[in-house]
Amino acid sequence: MSTYLNAIAALQQAVIRRGIHYSLDRMIAPLTSLGSPHLALPPVIHIAGTNGKGSTTTFIAAALQAAGLRVGTYTSPHLLSYCERIAINGTSISELDFSQYLHRVMGVATAEQSSEFEILTMMAFLYFSETPLDVVILETGLGGRLDATNIVTPVISVLTPIGLDHQDILGPDLRSIAIEKAGIIKPGVPAFSARQHPDVAAVLPECIWIDPWDTLPEGYRLNADYQRQNAALARAVVRHFMPGAPSSVIDHGLKNAFIWGRFTELKQGSKTIIIDGAHNSHGIAAVMATMAARYPGPFSLWMGMLRTKNRDAALHYLPDTLASVFSYCPDPERWHCPAEWIWNDCDHLPPFQSETLLITGSLYFIATLRPWFDKLISV
Repeated sequence: MSTYLNAIAALQQAVIRRGIHYSLDRMIAPLTSLGSPHLALPPVIHIAGTNGKGSTTTFIAAALQAAGLRVGTYTSPHLLSYCERIAINGTSISELDFSQYLHRVMGVATAEQSSEFEILTMMAFLYFSETPLDVVILETGLGGRLDATNIVTPVISVLTPIGLDHQDILGPDLRSIAIEKAGIIKPGVPAFSARQHPDVAAVLPECIWIDPWDTLPEGYRLNADYQRQNAALARAVVRHFMPGAPSSVIDHGLKNAFIWGRFTELKQGSKTIIIDGAHNSHGIAAVMATMAARYPGPFSLWMGMLRTKNRDAALHYLPDTLASVFSYCPDPERWHCPAEWIWNDCDHLPPFQSETLLITGSLYFIATLRPWFDKLISV
């Protein structure tokens, strides 16, 4: 077994069944033992929200890189490798560096019974503090106020669209969830927000509100209609962070940003396959709106959702006319397994007869199909 695989096994064994811990206090002692790397970071842009965090991070990073900056990004979850979560200018941390930084963090984190996300966050802080960078973009894992990333003081806070998700932890309604997400906003630090539901906007602190139709120039060909909001938000953040950067440079970076798994379109002969990692009702609604605009006819659906998500709320946004539906369910304890349409083996894909296939419901689901997607691209 490789050093990296040994490291992953050690990480998962150390935190097995430990679940989510929602407290900043747990970060203080191990970070202090590591030399307080969170206090030695370059300028930080901090992002929270329900949907669009990963896309907005990618847009911001692409624009800053186009302007010549060296950009560190910390995101979650990963698709194929833990290394994807910690990257510099789009290149993931190497397996060797991942293993070495994990070993250093585990030396102090195990005694504190740290969660997996806390350990990975400390690794990112340590790696970024010891690497020459111009800026770091941190994406929250869950919520904001008590998220492990919120121990830093950013130069800009960013809120992507906020919807219902993780209600068992963040609260039962939009107001409660918005208060938790807005916890990343610090006194004196500018905060940019996407257009929000009125119940969310009513409880947010003063923000710089970004309307995609007013702030994004014409000519953008984005993967999906919902990406317009993410791109506009990113553009406003970058213009604030680098007021002297030419708009043409920023727009070049934004237009060339590639976000795999966010309405990614592939071809299989005459058929079109759309892959989107939407995993809650808010995200599914946005995907279905784009499907209605671009592919108005009946389409086939492969859908896989984890039991931690409200599948019934997501199904509300599906169109009445679907050509066929299959639900991915490899493990009834972790995945929603409706009595109809069950499919549990990614080595034997279900058929689809329509010209268009949508694959959605979870980033974990689309990650299992990545080898098939890569084969389509190489053909």
